[in-house]
Amino acid sequence: MQNDESKTKEEILQELKEYRAIFEICGSGIAIVEEDATIIRVNTEFVTLFGYSKEEIEGKKKLTELCVAEDRDKVNNYHRLRRIDPASVPRDYEVRFVHKDGSFVDTYVATALIPGTKKSVLAAVDVSEHKKAAEVLRRSHEELELRVKERTAELEKLNRVLLAEIEERKRAEASVVNERKRFNDVLELLPAYLVLLTPDYHVPFANRFFRERFGESHGRRCFEYLFGRSEPCEICETYEVLKTMTPHEWEWTGPDGRNYHIFDYPFTDADGSTLIMEMGIDITGHKKAEEALQRAYDVLEARVAERTAELNIELTQRRQAEEAFREANAYLENLLNYANAPIIVWDSDYKIIRFNQAFERLTGYSADEVLGKSLEILFPAAQKDESMALIRRTTSGERWEVVEIAIARVDGMVRTVLWNSATLFAGDGTTVVATIAQGQDITRRKQAEEALLKSHEELDARVKERTAELEKLNQALRAEIEERKRAEEIISRQAQEILEVSTPVIQIWEGIVSVPLIGTLDSVRAQQLMEQLLQKIVQTSSSVALLDVTGVPAIDSKTARHLLETISAVRLLGAEVVLTGIRPAIARTLAQLGVDLSNVNTRSSFAAGLLFAMTLLKLKVVNQASS
Repeated sequence: MQNDESKTKEEILQELKEYRAIFEICGSGIAIVEEDATIIRVNTEFVTLFGYSKEEIEGKKKLTELCVAEDRDKVNNYHRLRRIDPASVPRDYEVRFVHKDGSFVDTYVATALIPGTKKSVLAAVDVSEHKKAAEVLRRSHEELELRVKERTAELEKLNRVLLAEIEERKRAEASVVNERKRFNDVLELLPAYLVLLTPDYHVPFANRFFRERFGESHGRRCFEYLFGRSEPCEICETYEVLKTMTPHEWEWTGPDGRNYHIFDYPFTDADGSTLIMEMGIDITGHKKAEEALQRAYDVLEARVAERTAELNIELTQRRQAEEAFREANAYLENLLNYANAPIIVWDSDYKIIRFNQAFERLTGYSADEVLGKSLEILFPAAQKDESMALIRRTTSGERWEVVEIAIARVDGMVRTVLWNSATLFAGDGTTVVATIAQGQDITRRKQAEEALLKSHEELDARVKERTAELEKLNQALRAEIEERKRAEEIISRQAQEILEVSTPVIQIWEGIVSVPLIGTLDSVRAQQLMEQLLQKIVQTSSSVALLDVTGVPAIDSKTARHLLETISAVRLLGAEVVLTGIRPAIARTLAQLGVDLSNVNTRSSFAAGLLFAMTLLKLKVVNQASS
């Protein structure tokens, strides 16, 4: 009888493992979001949080539609960047959503990509209820403590009866040791710190979270090794608990600069001494804080269940387990059947043992038609061997992250499905008893990819054609540029020649050269004039140079400066300059500009200047007709 009962327990545990695996794959308290931000699946808690029914959300609402206007850009950017560079965006963040009734819901969101897909899973928690939850948990703690004390009193009354069951007590004590170990393991794994403090500020116990963040105490008092102080911190509220002997809640900034939500409780140790049990939750991660509080609550529940279990007989335990199994079975069976994703489970002989409604829609088969039959009926004949080879690899414990397997519908159509799987093991942890797989129909996506590939090839051909056309145009353009360069060189040479012609230096008599200036005298032309005049004076050994400005329309300060510089350069060669063609208007302008020509020989006309030059050279002009 005992063997049959043990076998029944193993079967029950195995069934629970299967449904827990299904539960983990389908998610709980989450929303599944497509790459384009469409929400494709939500759970009851999500529906309750925002007031919409599943039919109103799934496949119809985008995540950004539920956000308030000022948060939409942030949520949209995070959602897009998570698929490009997940490390560049936060996993957890706060966002405000709009309830169906128009009210705002402040939430703390945790988001992660589903491996191998572009989908993401999102969990949202209403943080406005955090304080209320903490208060409820505190009251629950007090109630549980009271229940523990009451139960302990009952156990003391029954102690005389339990003495007759020494052997049973030993087994129960062994169970207590195991549960205490599990309790310590839970404390070690808490995503929050939990410490015990003595009245003299020592830390007899600190969980792993606390040790990793703040280090080991090594017998030092808390204020010594946390802050390097020689006396307690003035702002510390922890020890208020020993004054009031009631729980205390406050906030604290740790030596790591992070803020923690602190819960302090008076705690009676096994030896009767009074300690302080302190739990600190990093309030920058509300989700983690709530999980830590929930785990602490579960531990306290486990303590009550442990004491109560000592008074129950094995039959009561079994009935409770069976009842829990029936409830879990009913819940998880509905979760499996009504999940939007196709889910299938097969045993170690590749016989189908679970087949949900989404899989029925995918294949056209009903569950009754395939349960107990080989997986081979689901695959196209041409791909059956290849697909079964992939299936058989799961019996070795291989887990699919992303595997593409074609599925044949009952009507003959073939659908391409992307699969991920998990292997379920027996109690020994090595024997494969079943495999569960979840699929996604990507037939349309594959068709779109093929169309995109064809479009890419056509575009590539068009680019090559256009490149050839541009190369021809480029060659013509280069030829035109070369032609323009040749034309510019010709224009430059002509401009130089014009410049030389515009400032001619003429020898009008032996020892006399003349430069008739016409037009405006700019810097370039002045430089050209100076070079040609100096060169001509040297070539002809002239002693006098006539600069005739009759053709210059006006003289400004710049033109006067150029003339003076030319006159100074000529004198350095030992020649004299006579400035001719000074009209009254020009003389008036030079006087107004303050140009000093007192040491320069000037004449009003070229003829007068030429006569003066001949006088300088001691030449005489004779009128032969008069003589």
